[in-house]
Amino acid sequence: FLFVAMGEVRKVELELGGMTCVSCANTIESYLSCQDGIESVVINFVVNQAFVEFCHPPLEAADVAEFVNELGQFTARVISEEIISSEADKTQSAELSIEGMTCASCVNMIESVLGCEEGVQSVSVNLLTNSGVVQFSDPATVDSIISAIEDLSFTAKLESLSDCAPATQNTKTEAPRASSVTVVVHDLDIDGIHKLKTAIAETEGVSDVSFSPSSGLGQQVTIRYYPTTIGIREVLSIIANEGYIYEQYKETEDKTSIHEREQRKVKRLLIISAVLSLPLLLIMVFMILYPDSTIMMKEITTNVTYISLIQWALATPVQFYVGQKFYKGAWGSLSHKSANMDVLVALATSISYFYSAFVVIYGYYNTEYTVSVFFDTSAMLITFILLGKYLEIIAKGKTSNAISKLVSLKADTATLLVDDGNGEMCEEVVDTDWLQVGDVIKVSPGEKIPTDGEILSGSTTIDQSMITGESMPVRKTPEDDVIGGTINLQGLIQVRATRVGNDTGLARIIRLVQDAQGSKAPIQRYADKISGVFVPTVLVLALLTFFIWLALSHSDLLPEGTIPEGSNPFQFSLLFAISVIVIACPCALGLATPTAVMVGTGMGAQNGVLIKGGHALEMAHHVSALIFDKTGTLTEGLL
Repeated sequence: FLFVAMGEVRKVELELGGMTCVSCANTIESYLSCQDGIESVVINFVVNQAFVEFCHPPLEAADVAEFVNELGQFTARVISEEIISSEADKTQSAELSIEGMTCASCVNMIESVLGCEEGVQSVSVNLLTNSGVVQFSDPATVDSIISAIEDLSFTAKLESLSDCAPATQNTKTEAPRASSVTVVVHDLDIDGIHKLKTAIAETEGVSDVSFSPSSGLGQQVTIRYYPTTIGIREVLSIIANEGYIYEQYKETEDKTSIHEREQRKVKRLLIISAVLSLPLLLIMVFMILYPDSTIMMKEITTNVTYISLIQWALATPVQFYVGQKFYKGAWGSLSHKSANMDVLVALATSISYFYSAFVVIYGYYNTEYTVSVFFDTSAMLITFILLGKYLEIIAKGKTSNAISKLVSLKADTATLLVDDGNGEMCEEVVDTDWLQVGDVIKVSPGEKIPTDGEILSGSTTIDQSMITGESMPVRKTPEDDVIGGTINLQGLIQVRATRVGNDTGLARIIRLVQDAQGSKAPIQRYADKISGVFVPTVLVLALLTFFIWLALSHSDLLPEGTIPEGSNPFQFSLLFAISVIVIACPCALGLATPTAVMVGTGMGAQNGVLIKGGHALEMAHHVSALIFDKTGTLTEGLL
């Protein structure tokens, strides 16, 4: 895996000549500030000095001095130069998909472990969306963060990586948002990788480039760039100009397919567990209804029956094949001095299974011992927990419908008008992801507007209801703005793209809803804290329950017949302890609040109301009045 990061901010001190007044200083400052790559300019007129911060590359200190000399009446000489920040100093935000979380304790464990990693500044993990956002700087890396998560027995995958603006940054405009494109380049050897890397890295507007082996025969190349500086097709033309063939990289799995894969996996385990557990349940019921049945009570030895061995055989694959995910999760949790839902499940089922196995073996050699097993308990526990998990996954899928509906508003293709070289315009159908600022697009009646833009020619009416909520079509003429995702109803128009990719209005709305659904309400943080100590508390209560019932069983306080025939005080008390462990599932603590936030923000988005996260939703119950400042909006339906 080869990764190249470019860019650092340098500060140069210049000695200026030719300044006679403050206006001269203002002239130099204004001219420098307009140059690409200049971050800030401070001029001291009294001592004829200037301090300029600039990006390297593309600029050198000598280039900054040359800018001043270009004015003609002034001179500049480099006095000193220093690096004030590099790419490694930047704070980055990584969005990860995380599989394997079962409860709020898993969330706490991941956040705690990552929070202790050097360089990690903040961590937010969402159980319902199976995602997390980590802000970090050097020495932390994406690989080290993913490795730390996988050490906890979870699976993590990078979804997106972006730069974070410094907290002290005070700008009037939003920082440009980087986009990325991934393609598969064929016939790349080591020399070719370095050659192509250099060509891409030296291109203005490119942030970074990474190479990694593709599942096919080529190299997977991911390029991050700024659409306001360079277009996506211009980026890809660099590869073509170097003589290489590329093709668009298609993700084999998106978040929907990952969700479906998890659902299929749990469903398969549930079916296996149910098929093996159902006979155990029927055997238990039959033994209760017909305790003296000769079929059920046929013995191998005085105490061990054939039916006990059958139960053991049925319970074993459920315990160790179906239930291995609980053991893996419990081990990962305990190895980091934490406890989650997997610990409770693994402990409760293991106690039931191993105690029953011990009783069978002990009873085989000790004919005076009464054998009473509950293999059915461990198998049925795993089956019911998997059933709950399966229903939970289905519920999660339904809560994400709002995002899916917003994404479906986006057009898949666009008709691009390009010059054929003879002064004539020809049409080319391209993927909307490959549009760039300045493209001229033809939009026919009935088609979706592919991206945000400005009408160059033609007039029409556009249905904007899905974006703005306006019930009536809006008349559009040349120089009017149009929104990507809206529908052209009547006329044929030509549109010049002004915002593409992640900068479009629809993309920002989707991002806002995603951020809102992934945010934590203040009350959820209390639930997370409670779940952090929930499992140890449950285990303590289970032990107390066991010893209290054991003491009562050996006393005369229990009515006669309380302990079932064939059982003993130890088994009787153990069942109560297992019950405490099993029913104390902390999943509800971790799922209730994020489910409410996700459903609330999703339903709001479908109805044109954008809610900025769980905090706003939680504070809404304090609202006592709604004030509308557009007279006639509600009473007459006027917009």
